[in-house]
Amino acid sequence: MPQKIEGQFMKKILFRSVALAALALAGSAQAADMGGSPIYKGPAPIVAPSWTGFYVGAGVGLRASRADATSTSESVGGVLQNLNGLITTEPLDGTAFRVTAYVGFNWQFAPQWVAGIEGDGGRGGVGRTDHDRFR
Repeated sequence: MPQKIEGQFMKKILFRSVALAALALAGSAQAADMGGSPIYKGPAPIVAPSWTGFYVGAGVGLRASRADATSTSESVGGVLQNLNGLITTEPLDGTAFRVTAYVGFNWQFAPQWVAGIEGDGGRGGVGRTDHDRFR
């Protein structure tokens, strides 16, 4: 019997030694979807927008004014005449509407330099409130 116990004891030591060696050589567990080393990506580079291109646009506006023109003299034949007793005032009050269309092209030829050409055309009304012609 002692031989049988000794044999079983030796088998247990051998089995434990093989198991310990297998664990030591196996390394850590890896997930199936992971590669050998992680890949770190930096943020995507920021691309500055370009100003190169055509453009079109429109504008509208409104003007309102209130002003008076006062004359104290006039020129008759190149000679100034004094109008002390006849001071005249002309009211120039008014409102006007304006509409404008424009078109152009810009070309960005360096990071901080833009050149361009633009054309525009507009139409404006001239409104005037005529009070008494002369006060």
